[in-house]
Amino acid sequence: MCSEVGKRASASATCSKAACARAGGRVRITAQLLECGTAHHVWAERYDRDLQDIFAVQDEITRHIVAALDVKLLRGEQSTVWRHLLQPS
Repeated sequence: MCSEVGKRASASATCSKAACARAGGRVRITAQLLECGTAHHVWAERYDRDLQDIFAVQDEITRHIVAALDVKLLRGEQSTVWRHLLQPS
């Protein structure tokens, strides 16, 4: 699938893969970013966490992926994202 996306993209593209497993009150999530044209790993990380707040785990993984992609946000977009992430649920 990733190579198909790479062929169709006119610019450098990155796709993601993830796997999730649960055992009791714990969760293991493996996330990967792949370069679409070559399927080379750009970034990968494994997260072993308590399942108490899966949304906090999701936010943590999102922040790490954004950092790995080196996404540049405009000033207003960045403050909106951080305000949302830091806002208590």
